Amino acid sequence: MSPRRRDYRRLPGRVMLARHTLWAGDDHLLSVANHGFSERYHRLDYGQILGVYTSPSRSRRIWTLVFAMSAATMFLNASLLLGRLRWTALGAGVGLALCLLLNELLGPTCRTWVRTVTGFHLMPALNRTRAADRFLAALRPLVAAAAPPAEETSA
Repeated sequence: MSPRRRDYRRLPGRVMLARHTLWAGDDHLLSVANHGFSERYHRLDYGQILGVYTSPSRSRRIWTLVFAMSAATMFLNASLLLGRLRWTALGAGVGLALCLLLNELLGPTCRTWVRTVTGFHLMPALNRTRAADRFLAALRPLVAAAAPPAEETSA
């Protein structure tokens, strides 16, 4: 007898350095954390999900400050240096300015937790507000379909 094949659909969200992805299965949400040579899987059944919480974070502001200060330093160095070093510093400054622009275009950052009956689970893949909103839109119908029917109360 062959094992049952599971079909997964990729959900919004990702992290740049460490690869975190979210997948929607038939009856569960799968969070995959890939750290080079190892992977960690976390399975959350739709029927056990009680809520999704997002909280704004300061990561965007911190990275904006880091990229802006670094780009300004490179542009200052480019104005003081001569020859090939000037072009190297100018190229590094332009690269950092592009990173700054990309950080701003990606939008506000946040931290997202999924609450289940066992506790809160941080979802590192959902670190931007726009991705968290798209994730919620995709997750709502799946959780609603897995929820037990509401009991009627008689008056």
